[in-house]
Parts: sequence; C-alpha cells; structure tokens
Amino acid sequence: NVAGDDELYHLDIEFKEAVLGSEKMISLPNGKKLQVKIPAGIEEGQKLKFKGFGGLGIGKGPPGDAYVQISIKKLPGFQRSGQDILTDLPISMFEAVSGAEIEVPTIDGSVMLKIPPGVSTGFKLRIREKGVGSKNMRGSQIVTLNVVMPKEINPAFRDAINNLSKELRNNIINGVVLYGFVKINGG
Repeated sequence: NVAGDDELYHLDIEFKEAVLGSEKMISLPNGKKLQVKIPAGIEEGQKLKFKGFGGLGIGKGPPGDAYVQISIKKLPGFQRSGQDILTDLPISMFEAVSGAEIEVPTIDGSVMLKIPPGVSTGFKLRIREKGVGSKNMRGSQIVTLNVVMPKEINPAFRDAINNLSKELRNNIINGVVLYGFVKINGG
C-alpha cells in the first residue's frame, strides 16, 4: 500500500481577489472539480492545501494532497505593502497650494479625498479600511501626492509668481534683520 503523490497546481488571480478574498472553481486533470477559497490578504506564491485531492494511492494507500500555488496579477497604479495598498496621486500646483477635494480610485471604487492646503510632493494621506483584508480587519490605502506643474505656463502667471516670490523673499529678509536688530537691542 502506497500513498498517492502530492500534486501542485497554479492559479492566477486578480489583485482585487488577493486583497479582498474570493472563491474559484478549478478543474483538476483527473476531472475532479475543486472549490478554492482564497483568503483575503493571500500573498504571492502562497500555497493552499487540499487533503486527498492529489494522485491516487496504490492498493489501500490514501490519495495524495493537492496544492494550489497562487500568482497575483498586477493592477496598474496599486501596490501592496503588508496590509496597506500604496497609490500615487498627481495633483496640480493650484490644488497643492489651496487644497482640494479629489476623486481617488480604490479597490472598492472611487472615494473623495480632502487634500489640505500647502502640501508638497511626497506628502502622504491615509484612507482607512481601503487596504488588504476582510470586513473590519482591513488595512489602509496610503496615497502619496505628486505635485505636477502645467506643461505650458502662461507668461502673466509666471510674472505674477516671480513678483510674489520677490515680495515674500523681501519680507522674510526684512523680518529676519528687523527681528535680529530688536532682539540684540532689547536683550
């Protein structure tokens, strides 16, 4: 009596299925159907074991086991980091300066995200419960802002920015000199 061989199968799943979990029906070469329950948060290359679904045993030997190895398809714009999902969001210079409310894609569909005023490239915002996992155990989506300049800059706008920059620079220089002068004489 000899136990049957273990058998390895590969299953490609979508990024969203790996994040939220799903179920798939697969057909094995021996004609058996196998209901594969994919747990939320499964990792690339992880194997699921199905006892007794492998090769037939010899004599009274038990059948082997089937292993299903998971491959996760990439989803452009989304990257997994543990229980979190990382995304980049391009915003305009005006949205960075003034703040805005912008539609952001998530695994569950789009949500509105409030961008605070005065942000820079690299600033990160967290959208809770839009990451990896099931129901109340989900991670977050971390949105990294990328301030994008317009391709063409209106000359009047460029002149206004230059004038504002000179004015701010003069105020800062005058303020520092004045503050130093007052401190030295007052101290």
